[in-house]
Amino acid sequence: MAGLSVPFGGVPERPFNEMFEENFVKKGRFFYQAWFQDVGPPEAEAEGDVRDFLRKFYFGIAGEAPDGSWPKKAHGDSMLKGMMDPDPFPAWLNDDDLDYYVNEFEQSGFFGPISRYRNHQRDWAWLQQFKGRKLEMPTLLIGGDRDPAFNGFGRIADPAAMMRQQVTDLRGVHILPGCGHWTQQERPADVNTILIDWLKGL
Repeated sequence: MAGLSVPFGGVPERPFNEMFEENFVKKGRFFYQAWFQDVGPPEAEAEGDVRDFLRKFYFGIAGEAPDGSWPKKAHGDSMLKGMMDPDPFPAWLNDDDLDYYVNEFEQSGFFGPISRYRNHQRDWAWLQQFKGRKLEMPTLLIGGDRDPAFNGFGRIADPAAMMRQQVTDLRGVHILPGCGHWTQQERPADVNTILIDWLKGL
């Protein structure tokens, strides 16, 4: 099992929505998954200008984004408020790729993808059947040190130590410097090299 971006921490003790409500919503702070909870406004914002939404969303948590590009704002603010659209965009997302994504989302809309973030209670309930079980297969993690999903609730000082509590055969933890959330897009050569070397050793 090769994980990208987020270390495996085992079956959660409580639903993720309870965590972001405690850490963000109750403190009046914006969190994108809280913004996604109400059906309607998030879809309207994303579908109003799909290219603009994707450019700002992708860049906001990319390794090249300067501090503050994922703005700190109030709960209830929209997703795009205060977000940057860089010119030029980082080379890892070229115009042809972006055109493809825009076309797909213009056809499908955003209700399905955004609704993934409305399923935390069901996810948590389903996962409880696996409580106490560890990953016993060879396991690998590749992440980025500028990924807010990796460090969003406080910097993880030692991801390997964290994972070893839940993984019995951890074969490697690779944290790529300067890499953001889009690990395989931002660093395809690094990711492929690490994966191939790991697979050869199995």
